[in-house]
Amino acid sequence: MKLDEDDTAISYFQELCQGCIQDDLINGELPPQVKALEQFVCQEYSATGPRTLPALRLELFRSKNLE
Repeated sequence: MKLDEDDTAISYFQELCQGCIQDDLINGELPPQVKALEQFVCQEYSATGPRTLPALRLELFRSKNLE
């Protein structure tokens, strides 16, 4: 995976590490930066799959061949 230096995901991850991003829900929604990071992570695990972490977890769980 290669990202441009000015990619928003890089700056959002840096802000998240520094504690600069609010992680509380705003009107029941994730803050825009956290939502963008969620979509980025989901795209890395499944390019054509879900765009929320709960849906991604479910898809990855279902993809395991459990008997």
